[in-house]
Amino acid sequence: DGVVFELSNQETVPVGHVSTNGLFTPVQAFLFGCLCFYMETFTMRMAVQEHAFHTLEGTLKTTMNNGVKDYDDGLDPLAFSMLGGKLHLNVISDAPKPKVEKAFRETQSMAPSYLVLAGRADIAVAVQKV
Repeated sequence: DGVVFELSNQETVPVGHVSTNGLFTPVQAFLFGCLCFYMETFTMRMAVQEHAFHTLEGTLKTTMNNGVKDYDDGLDPLAFSMLGGKLHLNVISDAPKPKVEKAFRETQSMAPSYLVLAGRADIAVAVQKV
């Protein structure tokens, strides 16, 4: 009757590790949500132009940094900062490349997730014909 999305109670996990219970951390869920909303907005912009996808893949890679609660490293343990990153969409569509690029530009002005990432992540699209 609904969707359940469980989160780990761990705030962070070491690089290359998963949480002890195998669930996403809140920070990982936030980044996943940013990518999903960006892709959803892009899909809607393509639909307005009456084009669809054969496939659409998206990746978001970044480094998040915050302080350690038990150590005075000068960083706030409750505040995360993005240290650069890359959001990339790979599109296979019958739409002409200029139409895909137009939808991609429109997405940047319409997706709140882009505003969160703006200045912190390089955002790019790759277009292939069906």
